[in-house]
Amino acid sequence: YGCGPGHFSKKLFADGFQVDAFDASEKMIEIISKELQVNSWTGDFKSFDATTKYDGIWANFSLLHAPKKDFVPLIKTIFKALKPNGLFSIGLKLGSGERRDAIGRKYSYFKKQELEEILIQENFKHISNYLGEAEGLDGTDVGYWGGNTYPVEQAMSGPNNVRMYGTWRATNSKTGKTGAIKSYVVLNFNADGQVHTATEYGDYGSMMSTFDDRENALEAKFAYDQEKEFRAEMMALRQIAVWGVSLMQISPDEKEHRTAALHSFEMQKGAKALILAKLADDLSGDVDQDAITTTYDLFLRDAREKMGMIPPV
Repeated sequence: YGCGPGHFSKKLFADGFQVDAFDASEKMIEIISKELQVNSWTGDFKSFDATTKYDGIWANFSLLHAPKKDFVPLIKTIFKALKPNGLFSIGLKLGSGERRDAIGRKYSYFKKQELEEILIQENFKHISNYLGEAEGLDGTDVGYWGGNTYPVEQAMSGPNNVRMYGTWRATNSKTGKTGAIKSYVVLNFNADGQVHTATEYGDYGSMMSTFDDRENALEAKFAYDQEKEFRAEMMALRQIAVWGVSLMQISPDEKEHRTAALHSFEMQKGAKALILAKLADDLSGDVDQDAITTTYDLFLRDAREKMGMIPPV
């Protein structure tokens, strides 16, 4: 519901959902059409019309660009489009009234109670929500509301989960353009209180407020994705180092020394090739190069999965 370039459409599709996606920008639909085989079309909020068709509707920081006078009618349309017990997720900025930000983007703001009363009035039940604060693309800090109209017991946050919020920013060294992405990490703990998984999410949709901002947003998205890939590779290199050293018939002190030596290669150019070659040399006769490379690839996939970059197998 206002899909932008389709980041969340891709995630929903990867999770096995049948996806319909629309956006007012033809360029955004061109992007999603090239990258994803889903039903997508160009259209504004008022053009959306369906009856008991959808199991869920995702409106992540898109409806905040609708005029406040149109908000309730649009919510009515969304409710009509949902099947019984359908799910609706919405993200908005907190505040009051309507105004433009420092770079000219227009927003409609809602107070938490005001928004929840509208949703209840329009027959949505079991509202769960979370509040946050992040720096917007114009450089100002704003609060935001994220809510899911489904039973609280189904929410991501639970007794073994913690969410951490923040803002990731990047500047293109060639063009000087800067973009900011609101992101959060969900930490899942095991029974011993140790972190089991850490899944990171980036809200690209919150940046794409006007067509003029799309280029900056996509640049920041690319940089953000590259940063996550780098971190996943570092995680995999650390794991392959520990795995390889564990196979060596040496003393515990020597294992610690070898592991530290391998970790020292991580920030060097060609770190992957250096570490895998060193392991192949140290494990010569016990483990061949192909087995080491295959194991690294498995660690890399696991790191990408834990960071939310790819769906679980």
